[in-house]
Amino acid sequence: MNKKFLDLISKMKEPELFLGVCRILKVKIYEGEEPKDFIVLLEEALEAFKATPRKRRKELLKIMEAAVE
Repeated sequence: MNKKFLDLISKMKEPELFLGVCRILKVKIYEGEEPKDFIVLLEEALEAFKATPRKRRKELLKIMEAAVE
């Protein structure tokens, strides 16, 4: 499932989609007043995805698949 998550993120063309996934996973985008680097956001999003219950992960993957199409 983690591979599918990363595959879908790599297919996202608009940064707003990735930021939306971060918001769904409750990943903080800013550290103080500065935005975090993409790599840090990606790591935190992956960790949050792993910690999310299985049913919610499947729902998120379906939403991401629809957004990428």
